Amino acid sequence: MFVLRGFRRLQCLLLLLGVWGAGIRANPVDVGSRKQLFFDDHVIESMRGVYRIMNQPLKYAGNPVIRMDRCWEADMHFGNSPNLAYDPDRGVYQMWHQVVNYNWSENFVGYYESRDGLHWDKPLVGQFDYHSPWCRGEPSRNHNFVFGKGVGARAPGVARDPHEPDPGKRYKMLYRHNSKDPKVNGVWAAHSPDGIRWKLYDGINPVFLNNDTHQVFFWDPRRELYVAHIRLWPPIFKDHPLFQGTRREGRVRTPGIATSPDFLNWDAPAEMKDPVEVNRKYILVPPDEKDAPCTGGFYTFETLLYEGIYIGFLTPYHICPGMEPMTPPSRDLARNPWLDRIDIQLAFSRDGTKWQRVGQRRPFIPNGPEGSYDSGMIFVAQPPLVREDRGEIWLYYTGFKKGHWGVNRGENQESSQNLAVLRLDGFISLAAGRGHFTTRPLKFSGNRLRLNGSTAGDEGAIQVEILDPETGEPLPGYSREDCQSFRGDAIAHTVTWRKKFDLTALEGRAVQLRFHLQRSKIFSFQFSSEWLMADPPP
Repeated sequence: MFVLRGFRRLQCLLLLLGVWGAGIRANPVDVGSRKQLFFDDHVIESMRGVYRIMNQPLKYAGNPVIRMDRCWEADMHFGNSPNLAYDPDRGVYQMWHQVVNYNWSENFVGYYESRDGLHWDKPLVGQFDYHSPWCRGEPSRNHNFVFGKGVGARAPGVARDPHEPDPGKRYKMLYRHNSKDPKVNGVWAAHSPDGIRWKLYDGINPVFLNNDTHQVFFWDPRRELYVAHIRLWPPIFKDHPLFQGTRREGRVRTPGIATSPDFLNWDAPAEMKDPVEVNRKYILVPPDEKDAPCTGGFYTFETLLYEGIYIGFLTPYHICPGMEPMTPPSRDLARNPWLDRIDIQLAFSRDGTKWQRVGQRRPFIPNGPEGSYDSGMIFVAQPPLVREDRGEIWLYYTGFKKGHWGVNRGENQESSQNLAVLRLDGFISLAAGRGHFTTRPLKFSGNRLRLNGSTAGDEGAIQVEILDPETGEPLPGYSREDCQSFRGDAIAHTVTWRKKFDLTALEGRAVQLRFHLQRSKIFSFQFSSEWLMADPPP
């Protein structure tokens, strides 16, 4: 009787699995012609002998790309708020950055331009009279500060907004204004036709709570909202491991969110209070028990909208409770050189609200060696530049020589603008010495399949076969044996089977792909109808 019951349970289980599998095959993932990255298993059904790897960008050998080398900058350094845009009308890259003096009593927005992204100018477009004791002569506008005099422009976020119908408001800014007057204290908004001449919005300031860290914002076409990623101090982490065994209040620096349909009216917290339910809707990526010991939260959360997903750049602050004032270095601190440092970790989301950490929380952009231009802190610019023309993603970042509390120790927080370069789609790869992975059933648009991958010379190879989801068998003419092996390194290699690449007959039909990897890695794949110079002849 026991055996019979077990057999019937097994039959039921197999029946359920069959129904579930049939449901998947009846509802294939529609990937259209969009690139498919490997942050998660969204399009992956199984992997064998294949491993997911986070790839670090390479720091540019010519770093720093912008230094404080003008007389009006002699007692200045960059803050934690670099911002980027490309002006297609003028063909120039633009950058805005918080510029502060060494005791943080003056905060301006500096403006920079470049034709190639490597050589940056400091146009003399100053919007107010300013004089540094290190410059000769009287106060003048011969500098590159475009905003901030009299308003304390802390942590500015700046973006070029092609969504804006009014050309006079093509550029937008959020910044912090410090004041003892609660009617003035908070985050304010400004607009500009060119990113140089700025005016405050009328009657809407301050727009939300007093956040003193990079006001990251962008227009999200999927949500049809302006989205701001801001730093919060929510009191909901009383049991967080950072505070166990201490008497310290349970607050941790946490990336949060504010949204607006028009840049005028924001859904944002006025302040962080209990209960948890009030705060939860505004909190994005809180630190947790999986973070390294003495992770004192995250400072900024720059974000790149890329191929249908959101990629976030977290700035973990490595500090232990009671050590934030940071007395001068001692022998004990010397044995813990990562304390008081900030590096970059990676996260991603498919909807902009539910975020996942990737890369086992290891540094995506690590600090440099002691005494180098980025040995103390790193803050990524918003947003990274996708250089399709070079097959690369350029991540600009502010690098500090010293740690967060360097000012309290009487140290020079010397900082500069730097560049790290990642291959296109190169955040996460699937790699194997010998293995394969199979996608879920897919429905696509296009007539050819492209992959972004690399192999270990002639010893490596990538082959692709196209399967029938109902049988799991290769379609006639699209088996592994039919596929011409890819060897080398290519951003967009067109896959061929018996020297043919045309997939028109399969467009709109559910199929599965199986990638066979031998000493190789793959960063993405994509169906496309676009013709490239590297494509094989028809």
